[in-house]
Amino acid sequence: MTFETIIYIFTLNLMKPKETVEYYLNDLFAKIDIFDIVIEGRNEFHELQKELELTQSECKKYIRALTYKDYLKGPTMDTINKGEYWEFGKKIKSADVYIKINKGKARKSAICISFHKANFKMTFPLINK
Repeated sequence: MTFETIIYIFTLNLMKPKETVEYYLNDLFAKIDIFDIVIEGRNEFHELQKELELTQSECKKYIRALTYKDYLKGPTMDTINKGEYWEFGKKIKSADVYIKINKGKARKSAICISFHKANFKMTFPLINK
């Protein structure tokens, strides 16, 4: 674990949940502005794109528009991509969409691990906070 990671975790632990998610999203958006975000091309993602007639660019705009109210869960250690992932949900057109994001490695694109119809009832713990 790097010193930078330790400071980041320490900072998050001092903040309230809403502030923690806002901090994460601001950090994520700054990274996306510089290095972009890659949406993994899984079948579920392509099915959602077809059904809702969404381009990849539109999907990225929805990610960029996430707020603390869309927060579901996280951070969770990511054993595949390393680092951690955060989970969000968003109503897009007629669908409840599940979004899982890892900020990725330093100086590399962020990774959208999941962007598909939710297959469970999403509960948003920070709404009305």
